Amino acid sequence: SKFTISSIHIPMELQFGTPGKFAFSIGGYFDMVMNSHTKIKFKGGSKEKMYTFPTNFIQAGATMRLSFYHFSIFCSYQPTQIFKTDCGPKAQQWTVGIGF
Repeated sequence: SKFTISSIHIPMELQFGTPGKFAFSIGGYFDMVMNSHTKIKFKGGSKEKMYTFPTNFIQAGATMRLSFYHFSIFCSYQPTQIFKTDCGPKAQQWTVGIGF
């Protein structure tokens, strides 16, 4: 099974340091959810998509990035719930990544 959310991502970051050498940035972001669906694969190879998921339209979080030349490490935390109250599991996102 796979759950997918398509959204418009609006980041805002304050950067300290010299871009292109060493920099630290901190900020936040807002996501406006446009679509969400899941794909379920059954034994035997058949697939089914479901589009009726009660996700919150607005999702927001905090982000931090450490950049060194053309390499960066970032993390973000989303305290807002992915699903509407009493309509799904309580789930929040943590993201950690590497950028080039």
